[in-house]
Amino acid sequence: MAAVCQLLSWRTCDGVRNTCLAMWLRCGRNMVFLFCLLWITLIVLDADKWQTHDSKLSQEIETPRDSTTVIFASSDAITKRDHLRESELLKDFWTVIADDLNGSFCCNYITDEEEQIVRHISWSCFKTKHATKKNEQPVEPENIKYNWKQFAILVHWFPQTGQQIVVFLNLPEQQWKDIQIPSNSDRKSNPYVWHTAFADQAKEIYNHSVWSMRDLVRDVEKQRDEPNNPAPEFPKLHDIARHISHANENLEVALHTIDSVIQEQRTWRVEYAVDKKKPLWIQNQQRLRFIAKELHSQSTRCRSLSDRMKNEINLAFNLVSQKFGRNAQSDSAMMKTIALVSLIYLPATFVSGLFGMNFFNLSDDNGQQLWIMSDNFWLYWAITIPLTILTVIIWAIWHYSDRITSTARRIRHHDIV
Repeated sequence: MAAVCQLLSWRTCDGVRNTCLAMWLRCGRNMVFLFCLLWITLIVLDADKWQTHDSKLSQEIETPRDSTTVIFASSDAITKRDHLRESELLKDFWTVIADDLNGSFCCNYITDEEEQIVRHISWSCFKTKHATKKNEQPVEPENIKYNWKQFAILVHWFPQTGQQIVVFLNLPEQQWKDIQIPSNSDRKSNPYVWHTAFADQAKEIYNHSVWSMRDLVRDVEKQRDEPNNPAPEFPKLHDIARHISHANENLEVALHTIDSVIQEQRTWRVEYAVDKKKPLWIQNQQRLRFIAKELHSQSTRCRSLSDRMKNEINLAFNLVSQKFGRNAQSDSAMMKTIALVSLIYLPATFVSGLFGMNFFNLSDDNGQQLWIMSDNFWLYWAITIPLTILTVIIWAIWHYSDRITSTARRIRHHDIV
């Protein structure tokens, strides 16, 4: 597939000149598509030949051509035009365009009075989250940027006429450059080849998403080996874990979406059996299974990243706990020292305080020193002992208040029973 950039110009009915930088895609035998928000230049299949048409995006959606038409569009370009909400092409697909979904798949069969399928409508939707560092600085919450990508495909197929209308929504530029457009014979027999081509590109987007998460986790792991290892920032670690959790969710939904496509293709074979094209169905089914296996591998890697991130969070928590433990041991040693000094000097302090009271007196009597103790010395003990006991009781009540309350509650409950 080759790509050519070209500067397009056109004039509207009021004479205003417009310019748009567009990307032409060449795939296979002269098959060209052009993406542009307002105007599109299509090369559509008409009478077994590819014909070029200049048209508005809204016109192609409201009045599709009797041929194979492929449109690359963005949800912003469509939602700005409210009148497209009721268009036959986008009416059921509007929730995928306007709403925030993490994945979706739908398939509708429209039949005529003879119960023949006249239209097959299907769409699939995927969503990814990409988280990267803004620069080469250490991983910090404010240094991580992330964005969501929601992309989808809508296929309208008319089996009786062979007409196909395919809308790729929000497909990143690199992916719509690389997409492998199904061959003419494949498109005529199996509408799900479009979903396979789309899922093949979605797989690459998911792969990029998972590896962007891996880079963040690896940067966190490398910080452990730095000489001046900074203190762990738990908000940062949990923020990365949140991104990985979203990626796990998206991959799980994507796997279910691919499985739904495989199941619906089997149903379509029953409703619209084409025996001579059986190898095509089998080949497309195997391709879908391969994509599912690739997504499963990415999902396994993403779960591994989640486990690695949990390990980093637990390690950081244990390191902080060990640091707090060492600080507590240091504080405990200091308190032991203070307690020992207090224990040594407490008896002397008590004795000096006791004999320094006015209950004792040392006087001279004829050159002799007399030791006199007051008859009211008992007042000291009468006040000190009850006050000490009261202090201990108050402390015990405060310290064991929860236990006392729970015991009283159990006794009261037992009496009621």
